Amino acid sequence: MPFTNKQPVTAYGDQVRMQSVNLSKRRVPKPHVTIKYFEKDFEDLFLKGLGGLRPDGTEDALYRGRTTARNSAVGGFVLSSGLRRQEFTYLLECEMPPLPPRRTELPIWVPLPPGVTKGRKFRTTWTTYGPLAQQGAMPSGPGARDLISFLASVAGKLARAATEDPTVVGSDQEVRTLLAEIAGVLHLGVANYCWFIDPAKALCLKLAGTPNATKPLAGMCDSARCPQATHHPCHRPVWAESVKTKKVFIESIGRNHKTEKARLTTDLERDIKVLASIDATA
Repeated sequence: MPFTNKQPVTAYGDQVRMQSVNLSKRRVPKPHVTIKYFEKDFEDLFLKGLGGLRPDGTEDALYRGRTTARNSAVGGFVLSSGLRRQEFTYLLECEMPPLPPRRTELPIWVPLPPGVTKGRKFRTTWTTYGPLAQQGAMPSGPGARDLISFLASVAGKLARAATEDPTVVGSDQEVRTLLAEIAGVLHLGVANYCWFIDPAKALCLKLAGTPNATKPLAGMCDSARCPQATHHPCHRPVWAESVKTKKVFIESIGRNHKTEKARLTTDLERDIKVLASIDATA
């Protein structure tokens, strides 16, 4: 294997001389800065610590951190992709690469916009399927496909802009401009998010008979059927509590109330499906 050699000039007092130096030896890191702690066992321990777990994988009762699942997922993604602190701190969800439809052993391309990289220059890196899947937070529900497609289009526009003209520095304002179209129609709910893009598709307006309304009717929302509703991991506790409550009510209904029991059973099946879809995409 060829090595690079140079002829540096050394001076000691009145003595000046030139000598051949092998740069591959000069560039060996000092012992105190050599990275030795990213071994597999340390990596596993590190991710468990971020997740609030003990070395054996059980929950650490003394851990007082928050958002442990997010911390562990981001830590795994950083270890697999080699992102710098500035890069993964400011990386937006819409800038994440899309998850392949099937698990793959091949590396996944990760484009990094110039707004977050060192020197503000577009660069790329790679990750694997597992750490990317743990970013998990894909929406579910009838409107999930449209939302994912829109976010993927935003990421594609940013990547193409950086590739076509690397001299143009992307900015947060550029991202805000691309997202402003859909952010203005977002309505946050306790059990779902409503993307009120097209009032004609809003199920709540159809049920209420008010197709010309300018805002969704949260009290009549049926997010399991509305094509503009999405469910996210933050909504899971609400649906889990609804399933638990309905099961208790169904067990307490007498034999003479078959109609009420059938109605609650149908609602319970709907809630279970919503809960399963959230878990499937998390």
